[in-house]
Amino acid sequence: MPFKPSPNIGKNKAGVPLNLTPQYLIQHFDAAANATGAISWMLSPKSKVSAHLHIDREGNITQLVAFNRIAHHAGESEWRGLFGMNSRSIGIEIQNTGSQDYTAKQMDAVAEVSKLLVSYYNLKEVIGHEDVAPIRKNDPSGTKVNLFDWAGLLIVCGLAPSTKATTADLNIRRGQGTQFPVVTKIPKGDAVFELNRIGTWSKIQVVGSNQSGWVSNAYLTKAI
Repeated sequence: MPFKPSPNIGKNKAGVPLNLTPQYLIQHFDAAANATGAISWMLSPKSKVSAHLHIDREGNITQLVAFNRIAHHAGESEWRGLFGMNSRSIGIEIQNTGSQDYTAKQMDAVAEVSKLLVSYYNLKEVIGHEDVAPIRKNDPSGTKVNLFDWAGLLIVCGLAPSTKATTADLNIRRGQGTQFPVVTKIPKGDAVFELNRIGTWSKIQVVGSNQSGWVSNAYLTKAI
């Protein structure tokens, strides 16, 4: 795996790189037309952004930041009451314009490297930029939250979600709460994977599809 060090890493006021002890893995898409442009952007000091890994359409992996250093991939972010997820996570950028299906080679590479990272660092969860910055970002799942196979990835990583059923017709939303837009609706009785649960809201994925999003968990059965 080639390593092309990005200058865009977390440093203290003296310019000394800060250490990272990761707890989470965050998936992104790069919104780029090609890997060369995406990687060049993350190598440029002007961009002020980076990720630990980039995975292109052919499944080729490029490392840009060491796993014990802070990459600038999440920006203003929050998850489970924790703010500033750059200092708590490893970030993976996957080449995708934001409206493409991911390739099988890409998803195989994402799954393989994610599994290794979760195991080696004993990571708590694998989540998306869309989860930690839902107002600003919709990656890696896209505007309709239907591009990314979260359940398949979590199963590979040993973080298999529970399977539940809906007890009413439900709106699937972009984020946790009625302030987020509805992306689609699902009928009563649909089987879903419960990917994450925070308070009264759960991120789900409809079994048999990549459609995911947030629903009120008051309308989900116990695991089936």
